[in-house]
Amino acid sequence: ELEHISYASPFAHYAAAVIHDCRCTAAYAFQYVCNWKEMHSHELVVALNETSGNEPTYDSLRKAVEDVNTLGKQPADWNAFTAQNHTVLDVSRTYAPLVRQIPFAALLHLVSAMDLPRYSIASYQLVVGNQTHVSIAIVNHIVKGY
Repeated sequence: ELEHISYASPFAHYAAAVIHDCRCTAAYAFQYVCNWKEMHSHELVVALNETSGNEPTYDSLRKAVEDVNTLGKQPADWNAFTAQNHTVLDVSRTYAPLVRQIPFAALLHLVSAMDLPRYSIASYQLVVGNQTHVSIAIVNHIVKGY
């Protein structure tokens, strides 16, 4: 099923490959960062909202998608939503009943092309004692308010 939709987006193709090789889990995929300035994250939320049948919320999010390139002009409820939902896991918790009804392959297609987590913490306490080793790529989703 994953292979069937793997050509639909770079992320789905990548996810299908790494899950097949057991180097990735669904939990890891859900940690992808929702960059709310990119269309892919907007599409995920709008698709879930459309499924929910909540017309006013759907209209608000659809408008936000249309305004994705108009920085600073998103509606207040959109800004409140993005402040509480930094990752795909956060979004899936917000829409938990809907996510349970969506096939995993379809969810991967919606997630399409989101950014990987920007940091990792790799410390083994028995080896390094009380040290913490942190690898950081550009961590700006919290600094810039994504």
